[in-house]
Amino acid sequence: MKNSISKQIKNNLYIIDIVLFIYILIMFFFKDSLGSLLNYINVSFFLMITFFAGLTLGIKKFKKTMKQQRVSNIIVISSIIYLIFIYVLGSFISIAHIKVNLVSAISLVVVIFIREILRYLVCMQGAKNSNQLFIVTFLFILFDTLILSDFSLINPLAIEYFVPFIIISVMKNSMLTYITYKHSIRSSMIFALILDVLPNVLPIYPAYSSYINLIVQIVYTTIIYYLISKPYHKDDFEDANSYHQSFGFYFERGLLVFVLFIILLSSGIFKFYLASIGSNSMYPSLQRGDAILIEKLDDKQKDNIKKGDIVVFYEDDEIITHRVIEVEIQDKNMYIITKGDNNDVKDSTKHEKNDIIGIVRLRIPLLGYPSVEISDITNKE
Repeated sequence: MKNSISKQIKNNLYIIDIVLFIYILIMFFFKDSLGSLLNYINVSFFLMITFFAGLTLGIKKFKKTMKQQRVSNIIVISSIIYLIFIYVLGSFISIAHIKVNLVSAISLVVVIFIREILRYLVCMQGAKNSNQLFIVTFLFILFDTLILSDFSLINPLAIEYFVPFIIISVMKNSMLTYITYKHSIRSSMIFALILDVLPNVLPIYPAYSSYINLIVQIVYTTIIYYLISKPYHKDDFEDANSYHQSFGFYFERGLLVFVLFIILLSSGIFKFYLASIGSNSMYPSLQRGDAILIEKLDDKQKDNIKKGDIVVFYEDDEIITHRVIEVEIQDKNMYIITKGDNNDVKDSTKHEKNDIIGIVRLRIPLLGYPSVEISDITNKE
């Protein structure tokens, strides 16, 4: 009876493989004509095939263990550090302000999470005695490449974009299969959230070149793989519920909220935002590596700028932070004269109101130092 059940499971797995492969090919050939309708088709298809997998393969009860909890914690903490790094680096290279299509974003999130459930069902039920780990990984790489990317029959991607995309997809899906099979669906969901969901649903996200993005993700994935593949103690199968009452659990969640808060502050989309000081022209009031909290000013508030204020303004496509030493009114126009506290002479340019971005409200010593160092490195390159 056991062998017949195993054979039936294998047959059902092959049916899932064939249906998924055929679907990917059909959708690739018709994706240009389907447009936004493709999002709804993807959601419907993955719901149906995952439902079929659940019925035919069965669903094993998920047993939370201490080892799985540790792996989830490693991925969460590594992802927090990863997000800090890419946003700090992106603030000096390029931050993309993306107009998010809500329907497309929601459908993508649904597809990705259902896909991970399907991956879990396949890995848990049929992978031990078959080649399903490799097959499901290949099929999801194919789905990313042919369906989720911008590549199509009428829009072939340049090689410099396509090659990094494929490498990232291979690395990402291999890692997701490994995490799902060896650890838990919860951990794979977290990993998929960082690499698949956030870049497509956040209104602001670092815009790197393809190869910088490839390097960053290779480093991120390699570090996580190294950390979660290390052996653990014999208490791996202890109940993990006690962790949720510990200081570490609340510290981890608090750190995540703090990081998201810092990312939003650094984005510049709110009235107050964070920036870093890149020189010592304002020493000792501000020094290189300090972070400053800037309040954006509207035209009425700019009229109230006075001598002694530290303002942020545009000059020759650069953003400068200097102190106001004089405010002049000429022909009913307001001109602001500035100088760095550590400079011997005042700035050569008189600034109009349109040049002014905002006023410095708070200094946070040395918080911006990492981003300044990264900026210096990228500028040298």
